[in-house]
Amino acid sequence: MNTFESLSFRVESGNKARLKKLAAATKRDQSELAREALDQYLSIQEWQIAGIERAMAQADAGEFANLQEVDAVFDPFLK
Repeated sequence: MNTFESLSFRVESGNKARLKKLAAATKRDQSELAREALDQYLSIQEWQIAGIERAMAQADAGEFANLQEVDAVFDPFLK
């Protein structure tokens, strides 16, 4: 079971109104929607950072394609 902690932050008034409207339309709690949005945002950011870190490790290990390999992939699309 998840435990919850309080988090307080300011939002633009327009976003607050949009959240309230979405909550009413979906018959869901505003806090539930905000938690879901934050979870999705954090997941995407973590995924992107992990990908960047993998790519940097590959670059450091010299595992990137050379120019000829890159050209071979893109040449068919440039004709």
